[in-house]
Amino acid sequence: MLNASGFIVLPKIPRLSSALLLASHIAFAAAFAPTCAPHLPKFSTFTGLAPKPCPGSTAAADTIRAGIGTRKPALSMEGGGGQTQWALMRETFRGKWTGSTTWFGKVDKTSAGPIDWATPEIFMPESVYHISFSDDLTGEWRGSGLRSQLPSTDTEKVLVMTGPMTSKTTCLFPGGLGGQYSLEFSVADAKPGEVTSRRDVAHHPANEVNIFDDRARSMLISLYRAPPGGGPVVLESVVVAPFRDALAAAAPGPRSTYPSAEALLSSVEGWKGTQLTRVPEAWGEGKPDTFEGQVPKPVSLDPARYTSQEVCRTFIDNLIFAGPETITLGKPFELVYGAKISDKEFKELVVSYEADGAFASWKHAVYKAY
Repeated sequence: MLNASGFIVLPKIPRLSSALLLASHIAFAAAFAPTCAPHLPKFSTFTGLAPKPCPGSTAAADTIRAGIGTRKPALSMEGGGGQTQWALMRETFRGKWTGSTTWFGKVDKTSAGPIDWATPEIFMPESVYHISFSDDLTGEWRGSGLRSQLPSTDTEKVLVMTGPMTSKTTCLFPGGLGGQYSLEFSVADAKPGEVTSRRDVAHHPANEVNIFDDRARSMLISLYRAPPGGGPVVLESVVVAPFRDALAAAAPGPRSTYPSAEALLSSVEGWKGTQLTRVPEAWGEGKPDTFEGQVPKPVSLDPARYTSQEVCRTFIDNLIFAGPETITLGKPFELVYGAKISDKEFKELVVSYEADGAFASWKHAVYKAY
C-alpha cells in the first residue's frame, strides 16, 4: 500500500525479526548497567534468556544450524521488493557472525565534550552473534564476547524466540540492509526501543545499522544520551563491528582503505543509484510488509550530506557515520550511515527525525560506479 507521496507505509512485522536485531543491542545496552542484565524494550518477548557456558560445537547444535550461510540473500532492490520483512530477516541475518567490536566513547560520561576517536573505550577482539532457525517460526540467537559480559567474555548468552509477532522499530530493505532504530529522541515521550522511558533517568536513543555484502555484515551503532528533564541530546558512543559469516563457503575479499572520510566520500562522489523509502504511517493488521509496488527513486551520491554534519567519521570496513554531536530539539535532523562495500558499490541509510525528535523516515540507497 502506498501513501499519497508514493511511499510504502510501514506495516506490522514479525517480532522475531525485531528480537533478533535487538539481540545485537545486548552488546551495548550494558553500557548503562555493566554488572546486571541489560534493559530490554517493552515490545520484546523471549521464550528463553539465560547465560550459559560456551558449549562448543555439539552434534545437536550442528544439526540445527546445518545449511546456515549457504543461501545467498536478496541483495537487489528490484529483485527483492516482493519479499516480506520476515523473509528478508531469515535470508540476510542467519549465520555465525564473528569479528571484533570497538566502542568509541567519551572520556567523561557526564561531559558534553566530544567522543575520543583516537583511543577506543573498549575493544573486544572476538565477538560472536550466531543466528539460526530450527523451523519457519523459531529462531535462536547466541552471543559471546559482549560488553555485558565484561570483564569475562567466556560465557554465551542465548535467546530462544518464537514468532511471528510485531514491532515498529525494525526495518529491513531488499538490497542487504537492516537494523533497529529509536522512534523518539525526547525524554518525555520515549518509545519502546529505548533503554528506558522514565523521565527521571537519562535514556539512550540508539540506532543499529547492518550493511551486508553477501556474507559480510558491517554493523554500526550510534548511541545518544538524552538527560533527565530535557535539554540537549548528546552523542555518547559509536560502536563498529566488521562481522563475517564463519559458516560461509568462502571469505569475502579485502576492501580498499581510505585515510579519511573526505577521501572515502571523494571516491564515490556522483555515483548514481536508487532509493527506497519507508515512513511510519498506518502500522496495523492487514498492511503489506513488502516493498512491492514502490518504484526505486533515482538518486546521486552527494558527499555534502555527510560533511555538513557536526560529526563525520569513517571506520573499519569503510563504514561511515554522520550526524549531530548535540541535538537541540526544535528543528528536524537526520543521521546518516553508509559503507563502501566494494570498489563499485556504496550503501547508505538516512534516518530522519522531526523537530520534536519523533521518527520521520528511513531512506535506503544503493549507489554504483557505472
